[in-house]
Parts: sequence; C-alpha cells; structure tokens
Amino acid sequence: KHAVRDYLIGLLIGFGMFSVVVLINVLTGSMTMEGLNPDLTGAGIGFILLFFAGFVIQGASEEILVRGYFMTSMGAKHNIWLAVVISSVVFGLLHIGNPGFSIIAFINIVLIGVLFGLYIICFDNIWGACALHSMWNFVQGNFYGVPVSGLTMSDSVFVTSVNDNMKLMNGGAFGAEGGLATTIVQLLCIGGLLLYMKKTRKFILRSKRGISS
Repeated sequence: KHAVRDYLIGLLIGFGMFSVVVLINVLTGSMTMEGLNPDLTGAGIGFILLFFAGFVIQGASEEILVRGYFMTSMGAKHNIWLAVVISSVVFGLLHIGNPGFSIIAFINIVLIGVLFGLYIICFDNIWGACALHSMWNFVQGNFYGVPVSGLTMSDSVFVTSVNDNMKLMNGGAFGAEGGLATTIVQLLCIGGLLLYMKKTRKFILRSKRGISS
C-alpha cells in the first residue's frame, strides 16, 4: 500500500538529511559551496539523470539484500535489536574496501544502516528505505559534488570544495559520510525516529512479534 507515496517521502528525507550534513560542514568551514557547476552541459545533465536511475537500482538492491532479506530473516527468529545491529555491521563491512575508508566512515555507515532498519520496522515496508538510501547516495555525488563512499562522480549540479585541515568533520577522501557532521545528523535522526516509534507504540508492537518478512 502507498508505495509511491512512501517512496517520494523517502526521497525527500534523504535529500533533507544530506543537505543538513552539507550545511553543518559549510557553517563550520570544513566545506565551501562554490556554486553551480560551470562545466555542466546538456550531456552532463543526461548523465546525472542516468546516475539517478543507477542509484535507484543500487539503493533498492542493497536494501532488499541487507535488510529486506538478511535483517528480516534474522529478526523473525531472534531479538529485533540483534537483527538491526548485525545487519548494519555487515552493511558497514561491505564498504571496507572503498577509497578513504576510516573508523568514522565505518561507524557512520553502521549508523545509517540502523536508521534504514528502524525506518523499515517503523513503517512496515521497504519502499521508503530504498528511496532514502538512493537519494542519500545520489545527492552526495551528483547534486553537491562530494565523493560517495570514496567514489567521485563525473558530473554534478554544484561544485563543493573541502578544507583539508578539517577532514575529521568533512570526511576527507571518503566524502562527507566519513565525517563527524554525518555522525551528528544520523544520531539525531535515529533518536527522532525512536521517539516517534515509542510515541506511536510501533517499536513495542514490532518487538513483541519480531519483524515481519
């Protein structure tokens, strides 16, 4: 039910989350927004749209594999927190070979995995998490022009430069996912989602009967 609505909401949340990450970096001086990409052409816009389609597939594939299958299978037999945490750690380990990988990057990817897992549990479907995941990746490289988990995109809407003296905040070569600005945003989002789940009693209900697959 409501797959299109939930997907669109996930896209908006993903865009908003990473935009706050960029805002924190800009306000702390660890990133500078240089403006619109002056080298962007019609062909470049076409490539950006192709990248978006690719991220839609990539984000959904990872969510279906790591959380739609692995997390829900474990959650049906074991404690719900165990399922969320272990699937998130596995998700983090899948990125260990990416350029610029660091301890903070690992922690942040585990945290975003926890967020995606809780999002699926809260709303009882995977559509929103797929969209959130895809937009989170797309907006980094093809909108703001920063590396995506250590990978640089060829075309972007904006050009963003980083302060090499503030890698702890901006993530350095790994991109913003490896910085403390992302840690802050993810912890706030996880906390907010848990409060919402507690208020609506969704977390309690899911805990009693496990995660539906």
